[in-house]
Amino acid sequence: MAATSTAQTTAHLPRTPDGLSAFERGIVFAAGAFIVAVLTSSVLLSMDLRDRAVVSATQQLRNLSLVLSQETDRALQAVETVQQGVIDKMRDSGITTVEAFRKQMSDRDAHELLRDRVTGLSYADAIMLVTHDGRVVNSSRAWPADDAASIAETSYYTALAADPRLDHFLTAPIADRRANSAMVFLARRFTAPDGKLIGFVLGAVRLQSIEDFLARVDIGAGGSIALLCDDGTLLARSPRAGARVGTKFAWAKSAAIHFRREGQPPVEKRSVIDGQERLFWGAPLPHFPAFIAVSYRIERVDAAWWPEVAVICGGGLLMSMAAAVCAWLSLRQLRTQHRFARQASHAARHDILTGLPNRLMFHEEAAQALNASAAQPVAVILFDLDAFKLINDVYGHSAGDSLLRIVAERLQYVLPDKRLASRLGGDEFAILHPVSAWPSQAEALAETLQAAMQRPIELGNVPISVSASIGIACAPYDGKDIDTVLRGADLALYAAKDQGAGNFRIFDRMMADHVAARRQLDLGLRAALRERRFVLYFQPVISGLDGSTIGFEALLRWFDPERGMISPADFIPVAEETGLIVELGGWVLEQACREAMGWPLPLRVSVNVSARQFHAGDLYARVEDALRQSGLPPQRLELEITESVLLQETPALRQTFEALQALGVAVALDDFGIGYSSLAYLRRFPVDRVKIDRSFVKDMHADNDDARIVSSLIVLSHILGMEVTAEGVETEEQQQLLQRAGCDALQGYLISRPLAAAVVPIWLRRQPRGAPHA
Repeated sequence: MAATSTAQTTAHLPRTPDGLSAFERGIVFAAGAFIVAVLTSSVLLSMDLRDRAVVSATQQLRNLSLVLSQETDRALQAVETVQQGVIDKMRDSGITTVEAFRKQMSDRDAHELLRDRVTGLSYADAIMLVTHDGRVVNSSRAWPADDAASIAETSYYTALAADPRLDHFLTAPIADRRANSAMVFLARRFTAPDGKLIGFVLGAVRLQSIEDFLARVDIGAGGSIALLCDDGTLLARSPRAGARVGTKFAWAKSAAIHFRREGQPPVEKRSVIDGQERLFWGAPLPHFPAFIAVSYRIERVDAAWWPEVAVICGGGLLMSMAAAVCAWLSLRQLRTQHRFARQASHAARHDILTGLPNRLMFHEEAAQALNASAAQPVAVILFDLDAFKLINDVYGHSAGDSLLRIVAERLQYVLPDKRLASRLGGDEFAILHPVSAWPSQAEALAETLQAAMQRPIELGNVPISVSASIGIACAPYDGKDIDTVLRGADLALYAAKDQGAGNFRIFDRMMADHVAARRQLDLGLRAALRERRFVLYFQPVISGLDGSTIGFEALLRWFDPERGMISPADFIPVAEETGLIVELGGWVLEQACREAMGWPLPLRVSVNVSARQFHAGDLYARVEDALRQSGLPPQRLELEITESVLLQETPALRQTFEALQALGVAVALDDFGIGYSSLAYLRRFPVDRVKIDRSFVKDMHADNDDARIVSSLIVLSHILGMEVTAEGVETEEQQQLLQRAGCDALQGYLISRPLAAAVVPIWLRRQPRGAPHA
């Protein structure tokens, strides 16, 4: 009826010479403008993609260069600390003249002092004492010193001797013919109380040691790392630069100034070492006139965005073709209707954020569809996004809104004609789906929807993956009115969420029973908590170095007299949802500490702590109380957390971390490498250990990417001063790969399944005896 009226109205509109009404010409113009806009946007977006790829690569280079610059700076500071210690020793010995300096510091005792001080330094090769006129008095390398040895002709001697205000000096590379390599010197002045120059303390740093350190960092194919002086002199590089070490490069001098300024962009230029076009980022050493430069080949950066260009261009072409087809169909079918009435009707029945039909329109359309469901069944599909609240918390509500708009666009793209998709509110969507074959057609559509949701989505500059849980009910089989069918779909959605993210379920009558059973589980959990019907099992953790047992992870089990052993996967989510996890976690903490005190060896015990326990505000008091009651030393307790604890960073959370660290309790980050893992957490929070998730360990032997990820995580964790435990070790091949990668500790079924508390002493008596790990 409405279509006929529209056709009649349009028929009376004035026609232009080409036979089109003004409204129809507007449709043609709009379609053409849309096609031009899509194609133009595709071109502009393709151009923008490279900028995004550069930004992403720059962030990676910035993070790595910062870590390496801090590590190198600490190593060089250690040399200066030794130099200062020698100077303090000489001052304490009353050396105030050149004569006393020559006499007291040229003997064997002084030589032994220098040898002791240089031992253990990562980069230092030798410590030498030199008089004010450049003569070598003593050295950690050999005794006695060569009387003819002198540094009087060197540039750093001239600089230090000429300028009393210059307290220390980093030299350019100097060839060491004795070791067939190059080194630099850290030179420190030694003066009398009146400021008169007595001599110098030199620290020799072998550049090959720095290059060995840089070579151990896995930067990927075509990457490079270099240490340069601020004057442009190359000190060390990975891959090695050979004879180029010691060369002064003009661009590097400019780069040093560039990277010491805040907010500067990366540098793109052709490398003078290997001739490759590269993207550079540098981080200055905080206490020395030098900087770390890290780079990727430009072709590696470009490789990240070309596939997306193909997708965008293909998508733009498809959208343009679709717009042309829609315009052609609209020219045959559409006629004018009142613009303001149509807008008002649309606003009343559509969601403002996504443009999808809203709850009102869904109920209107559903009522009509269900009235005809006797002739053709209608599936009602409910779905919502998994972990949407977490995305809102991490990225902000504007990002959450962008995600909902993208989901709406994907819904409209994948749904066939005559299927109504609506947004009911929040992250909940509904679809009306007429079916001729139940339930196969509904299942096929659910799988299509999940595949569409799981394609990567970019929020800002951060690519994320989402999944959806789906519940399905069908009229007339599950009800003849929309409220009954919606209630069935909602129960199916609840059941799908129980199975984990990314699942769908079709309603059956047993789901109502499942809801009742979950309620019974909640009641049983409360009763079990009152009556302490829980037990702890302990899974061994062994050293990756020698295979000795270094601790156990406490794992909770619930034995119900009527239902038998209940899986943690069933009752832990209920405990989290109801808040019982706080009290239950406190009991686990107390019991684990008490059991650990009964072990024949002083080993570490690890206890899992949930986000709710951390944010309850009394975790520190509970830990302190458990340690006091059991007598367990704090150094033997380790708390395992997941990244969900860190996502809601508050002053109270940081205060709890610092208090636990001061107490001596270790904190481990569990399941690292999945979810929203970020090295920023490791820098902001005092984490002692990371536990690599079993999903990476599982395929290490067959997947080079997983192996490289594990190796890189181990190297970076060690650089940041943290130990690493690998979970899920089930084969000897996995164990060997992890040991070669330098993993500190191993845990999994290969070592042992979880043990009852009474079996732990038996296990310990049968295992290798390494050094006890507190």
